[in-house]
Amino acid sequence: MEEKIRYYSGPGYSLSAVISIPDLRDASEPCPGIILCQGYAGLKEALMPAVAARLTAEGYVTLRFDYRGFGESEGPRHRLIPLEQIEDIRNGLTCLGVRDEVDPDRLAIWGTSFGGAHATYAAAVDDRVRCIVSVVGVGDGERWLRCLRREWEWQAFLQELDEDRDQRVLSGQSRRVHPYHIMETTPEGWEFWKETVAANPERGEVEMPLECADSIIEYKPETVAHEMECPALYVSAELDTLTPLDEQVSLYEESPEPKSYVVIPDVNHHDIYKEPHLTQLLDLSVDWFKEYL
Repeated sequence: MEEKIRYYSGPGYSLSAVISIPDLRDASEPCPGIILCQGYAGLKEALMPAVAARLTAEGYVTLRFDYRGFGESEGPRHRLIPLEQIEDIRNGLTCLGVRDEVDPDRLAIWGTSFGGAHATYAAAVDDRVRCIVSVVGVGDGERWLRCLRREWEWQAFLQELDEDRDQRVLSGQSRRVHPYHIMETTPEGWEFWKETVAANPERGEVEMPLECADSIIEYKPETVAHEMECPALYVSAELDTLTPLDEQVSLYEESPEPKSYVVIPDVNHHDIYKEPHLTQLLDLSVDWFKEYL
């Protein structure tokens, strides 16, 4: 069963979410709850329904949602501030925990790409999290954005950010840009974007304030990973050039035991979301949740 709900985060922003509840369960035994965290500028309708369907079939209640400012959620449009998204995740955990169907002592996070970074960070600052699965994540925002550019492109980008900071102080406005102006992407990434826009034409109109880049550069989940008190599974795609393996390895190395790191061979960042690789990824995830949740 699925139920569209709304919960609140930040200064009263109403966030759009979907709760998925197993159809066959003993009502006297609440289920574990898992919050699903999509990636950079992502929406709850992309990928997450398939993840929710598998996890719900395995007996977990899931919550997928739009971060503030994205999709059907309230908030400044397309303003991606990582620590604000962490707040949205933590409030989502609260939303799960108060449901009658959910055992508040068995909450977990499944996150992918930028959401994989969020899974680590949220677990490090919120001891309600019992385990996480982080897929093709990011350990250091500055290192990540820089590795996607040649050196002269990086220096030119930093100059843009300097100029935008001046403009924000003088006008109160940040220049709005295509999401891939901040996160340079791969040819596969552009194909993924085209597919997304074809399915959801309004996505073609998305622009983000350039100030988002400053907050991403300052975002370094690897520096807090050691504070986690829960098991963590990290999964990489062998041919990933959008979030290189070093990013996920940095999160893994800084995380305490118990932990595991798995590389799915011969796939890139976006192919990991397609069959048969998605099933392999979800098999790994389910095994981890069964062991630790």
